[in-house]
Amino acid sequence: MGVVWGRAFLLQGEAALPYLTTRECQLGGYISTITTVYPQPGVDTKPFPALLYLATPNNRHWLGEAPLHEIACQIMESRGPSGHNVEYLLRLASFMKEQVPEAMDDHLFTLEIMVRPL
Repeated sequence: MGVVWGRAFLLQGEAALPYLTTRECQLGGYISTITTVYPQPGVDTKPFPALLYLATPNNRHWLGEAPLHEIACQIMESRGPSGHNVEYLLRLASFMKEQVPEAMDDHLFTLEIMVRPL
């Protein structure tokens, strides 16, 4: 079993969950599942359940296991309603470096180098 780093959000308002479910599941092709979130060591919070949207091989956008250059090309060529995928990747890499510096995600940081504009 591996580790996935991220951030959990507490939804506010009755419209938030239906909106996210439509965006992520119906439009994005993700499945939803409940997982346990384990806070970073040293944080005074107990593990808690959270809703997770997850891509699977059944997702029409699923590239699957692929060489890094193919993944980088897909990222550089893809754009969604919220913006270009390169911007999403660069923001994710920046977040990880700033908020979770102990997470050495070679896969993410190699993709960051491959797609970063000169």
